[in-house]
Amino acid sequence: MDENAHDVVVIGGSVAGLSAALVLGRARFRVAVIDAGHPVNEGVAHSHGFLTNDGASPASLVATGRDEVAGYGVELVDDSVVRVVRGDDGFVVERAGGPPLAGRRLVLATGMRIPLPDLPGLAEIWGGDAANCPFCHGWEARDQPIAVVGEPPMVAHLAGLLTQWSDDVVAFLPEGSELPLGVTAEHRVPIAVAVEDGRLTGVEVAGGAVVA
Repeated sequence: MDENAHDVVVIGGSVAGLSAALVLGRARFRVAVIDAGHPVNEGVAHSHGFLTNDGASPASLVATGRDEVAGYGVELVDDSVVRVVRGDDGFVVERAGGPPLAGRRLVLATGMRIPLPDLPGLAEIWGGDAANCPFCHGWEARDQPIAVVGEPPMVAHLAGLLTQWSDDVVAFLPEGSELPLGVTAEHRVPIAVAVEDGRLTGVEVAGGAVVA
């Protein structure tokens, strides 16, 4: 392999990828981090549950992390990956907007994409009034009415967890579904999310009614 190859190429430059790069950079490995700038929490105003940084914006966490890893010689590449080729001595990471990166080892820290229910209006409030993790966002929704939509097994599970934060939890579930204690069942089918001025007002159900 080219003697200029990186010891490690990290694909994904949010908190996970930068954490890996920090440890590797401090170990004096030659590291490159390539990132397209679209983390899974893009659009979320505040990150919670991160000790010493509770409430910081995801963007500020990444900016601080980039500064820290750069201090150990980590190369930061702003680009997207289009293909990875495995060779005898390592990997070649092909980029959308520049020459490929060669690495002896590869770290995949690309995060995930959360598939949203097909409800018009939901994407507009995602990361604000709508979220998928009660431990990340439950505090902000405490003592408010909370609706839970999605696949029935997950709806029942999350609805039960959310009673820790609110006494008014409505689970959209088919009739006959097992219901956690302290949760109200709503058997009408959700068809859209009602939004006014960028804020959630309710869930529209088949027939046109809105559950506040």
